Amino acid sequence: MGPALHEHPCFETWIVRNGKVRITVNGLDIEAGPGDLGVVGPETPHKFKSIGLDRLEIIRIHASPRMIQAWVKEK
Repeated sequence: MGPALHEHPCFETWIVRNGKVRITVNGLDIEAGPGDLGVVGPETPHKFKSIGLDRLEIIRIHASPRMIQAWVKEK
């Protein structure tokens, strides 16, 4: 599970606490696990999906006082 392709007008940071995740940024897939950190810039299309058997626990930090998200059509 995970959100479809989207973007934000601010930076987003991920911290993986448990499980494995596939993060797709501008069409590039990156796999991350516990202790890994990722950052995506403003207005950069991205999505993520839990992979593996363990429950995914991920902290998402948005550099904005409120959550703003726009869905992006997949090519």
